[in-house]
Amino acid sequence: MTKWKKYPELENLRRLKNEGRELLGKTIDWTEKRDGQCVSIILDEDERWIISSHNREIAEENIQQRFSLTPEFPKIKDLLITECSQYGKNYIAYGELLLPISPTRVERNKKYIHWILFDIYDLNNERFIPYEQLYQLAYNYKIPVVKRIIQSIHGNMTQLSGAVDIMLKWAKRHRREGVVGKVYSDQIFFKEKHNLPKPTKLERPNKIDLPVMDEHTIMRALQHAFDEVMNITSKCNDCTCRDAHDDETCIPCMEERWRDKKLSMPIIAKHMGVEAREHNFSTPHNMYQIYLNTPIMDIVCNGTTRKNK
Repeated sequence: MTKWKKYPELENLRRLKNEGRELLGKTIDWTEKRDGQCVSIILDEDERWIISSHNREIAEENIQQRFSLTPEFPKIKDLLITECSQYGKNYIAYGELLLPISPTRVERNKKYIHWILFDIYDLNNERFIPYEQLYQLAYNYKIPVVKRIIQSIHGNMTQLSGAVDIMLKWAKRHRREGVVGKVYSDQIFFKEKHNLPKPTKLERPNKIDLPVMDEHTIMRALQHAFDEVMNITSKCNDCTCRDAHDDETCIPCMEERWRDKKLSMPIIAKHMGVEAREHNFSTPHNMYQIYLNTPIMDIVCNGTTRKNK
């Protein structure tokens, strides 16, 4: 069994888990997207060279042959061997095999086949190395590496969308298929291809303006908070229905515990914060009003429906 890892499938900005909100306030490295065949190489535990394509651990014979004839092939092997033997680094190198005629015909024709490095995965730390380190390795071993166009940070979705437009305009001008955005700190990668709405100016934000939390997420936070409050006292203590509800808390007692704001509000604030961080929303400014105006039966019924799904 080898240590090979398939390069992640890259989606565009709007197809990310939180539709791009997870990129706000983060440093994005924008790199050119070259038009070729994704080919990776790794030295496995038995010191055998494994050449892989994007979807196959063992690349097709014609791809392996093309890669082995490039001037970059002995250089990347030297990099992987030297970094492993001298520094204990176990890397997978990912690059684009550039053919004389690019698949989409967007790039200029080339006389010879080349391989250009675009990422290195560190197996020891289980993450892709940052661009600065990638560039340094490529420079030291004289291997071509994809160009970093710019770094940017954005405080709202309008700025981020404008950045995509500018990057795609750059790609078209330089005859590239598109761009790849990389947040190395969180290991979030995405790609954008040609689509040219009107660009806007890139600006560094003064603050991060996350979208307001939606009602569904607010209700989920209230349900988690409600469950925690109820778990503090799981049975009725001093009410007339205790015998009828020996194993549960009755609705009047749940209401009484939930309406103890000194108990409930800190727990609500905690769960609102958790949901906000997980889904890249801002926490509601009117949490206390939400707490007062949300009927307890809405929370109970919402939780029952959620648990039954």
